[in-house]
Amino acid sequence: MSTSGGTPGMIDWQVAQDEQDLVERAVDDILEAARAALAARGRFHLALAGGRTPQAVYAALAER
Repeated sequence: MSTSGGTPGMIDWQVAQDEQDLVERAVDDILEAARAALAARGRFHLALAGGRTPQAVYAALAER
C-alpha cells in the first residue's frame, strides 16, 4: 500500500491497467517490503491467502 504525500494513514489509490499490471505491482510491493524488512530486522514474514485469486501473484513471486 502506498501512502499519499507522506501523510500517515492516507491511501494513494492506484488503478492497474490490466491483470498483469496488477500482478507486477503487487509483486514489486511485496519484494520492496521484504527487502526493507530484511535490511531493518534481518527477517521478513508474509501471510499468504488461499484460493485461486492470488495464484498469479504467487507464480510471479516464484519466478523472481
